[in-house]
Amino acid sequence: MELIKNFVVVLITLLIFIAAIEIIAPDNSMKKYVKFVLGLILTAVILSPILSVLLNGENKLKDSIDSFQKEYTQNTKKNQQDKERVLKLQEENFKNNLSKNCESMLEKQFKDLDFSCDIECDIDIEEEIFLIKSVNLTIEDKNIKKVKKIKKVEINKGNKKINEEKENKNKEFKEVVKLFGTAICACEKIIKLILPGTMKKITDRSVQACSKLKEVVLSEGIEEIGSYTFWGNNNLEKIVFPKTLKKIDKSAFSCRAKFKYLKFNKGLQEIEKNNFKFLNLKYMYLPSSLEKIGENTFYGTNVDVLVFEGSLEEFNKKIKPKIINMNIGKVLCIL
Repeated sequence: MELIKNFVVVLITLLIFIAAIEIIAPDNSMKKYVKFVLGLILTAVILSPILSVLLNGENKLKDSIDSFQKEYTQNTKKNQQDKERVLKLQEENFKNNLSKNCESMLEKQFKDLDFSCDIECDIDIEEEIFLIKSVNLTIEDKNIKKVKKIKKVEINKGNKKINEEKENKNKEFKEVVKLFGTAICACEKIIKLILPGTMKKITDRSVQACSKLKEVVLSEGIEEIGSYTFWGNNNLEKIVFPKTLKKIDKSAFSCRAKFKYLKFNKGLQEIEKNNFKFLNLKYMYLPSSLEKIGENTFYGTNVDVLVFEGSLEEFNKKIKPKIINMNIGKVLCIL
């Protein structure tokens, strides 16, 4: 581009110069020689970029390509850095907002307490996925303004009252933890949710009505799913159960989910009532460890292939009477 610009400037300058020479040149026999010389100069100027390309074109073309590639790489790197900076800022804002929302929710419920919440989680902003690793919750009693003088304590006297106060405070903190567990409820931005194995039981009603939730992964370590946990999550398409899961409480999956496959791992002992109703499944796997299937569980559900980990005799005795309201295409028993 610079080469063309320079050529145009030189050519225009030369044309102006030739026009001026022709105007001031005397009208005699010398004028034709002057025109001839000027014509040669003009021809040389016009041919110079063509000769330059022919003689050094390969090197200049290579230099131009290298320059463009270098500039493109720098711009790409800069854009990537800007994108990473924006994503990092969004992640920090998400964590801060999540912590503040939890603090606000707790303070509305427990007005005599101050809360400080620090949540550590992995976030994928583009996929709208986050994994909560840990929650550090600091609780401070507003009524305690300063350090008070310790009262005299007599051994074996008044212990009952002290124990009652301690028990009441523990009960109050348990309520805090229980309420905190519902923080994900009705979140409309979550598409995929990974719950850590550090929580043995998923709190009742904790993941209700997340309208965009499609996939849930329950990590190893989780042993129980609370009542109404996934109530109303009608767009749920996939769930991964851990091998440590032992119990699914009533109506935990009281929703018109879009599951196509369900696999319950060995170790599951109880599925309480009103779960997994009106589903259209291609495949379902039930373990031999399953002892209890509650009323109306699997009611109205259609399954093409049901695989049972055990003998046909065991299936007919232990499972079949409890799923009479399920429409089954084929049963496969494996030992």
